[in-house]
Amino acid sequence: MSLPRGTPCDFTEACGMICPGMRVECREGVTVFFIGRCDTGPAPLDAFVVTSEAGSLDAGVIDDAASDVGMCAVREPTGATPCRNDGDCSSSTAERCIAPDEPATCGICMDPPSDCVLDSDCPDLGGVQYVCEEAEVSCPCSGDGVGTYCLPPCATTGCEDGFTCQASGHCLADPCGDDGYTCPLGTTCSPSGSGDPHGCVRTACSSDVDCPCGTACVEGHCHDSLGACETPRP
Repeated sequence: MSLPRGTPCDFTEACGMICPGMRVECREGVTVFFIGRCDTGPAPLDAFVVTSEAGSLDAGVIDDAASDVGMCAVREPTGATPCRNDGDCSSSTAERCIAPDEPATCGICMDPPSDCVLDSDCPDLGGVQYVCEEAEVSCPCSGDGVGTYCLPPCATTGCEDGFTCQASGHCLADPCGDDGYTCPLGTTCSPSGSGDPHGCVRTACSSDVDCPCGTACVEGHCHDSLGACETPRP
């Protein structure tokens, strides 16, 4: 396999189908490329020891070389015009550039459900006490679009990666940090910031050069995919 520079990793040796002269190292938990010439085509590379010469390469040169061989390619949306800002979209149809983590524009609104306030408001079904969980709805008619549902406790359903099941029956986000959750490419750990539940905050940018290899600057922040041009939904 091959990974963009900066991707979280845990291997300690080179790996992947890569160009002659390109070497991959996992340094301090992130992938680093050391790139030479790639004009002879891709070839497998076994385990290696990084030399001091390779270790002294400038990060900018590494990024430029990685970009030249396609290692910094960014995913594009399916079925939509890719974009970095509104200027890439059609103004005649009122298109907007929607960032990968931004709710899509829409015309019909929805009222968030309100099944409960406390866990005690939820039923006991078959000896299993359900818990009150928050859930967002797209295109809310008012407010922040956060509603509540009664759901089975995590002891019976488990939690998604990056979350830990608590005795209360709720999943709690693992905090980012040296020994905690690893923030995705294009984000930094800022537990006291206004990031995601783990404390990961998107890196601000003015162009792609401000973002790690493998990400693009979309609407002022680094993303691992380009945005999508969308018109308001009817």
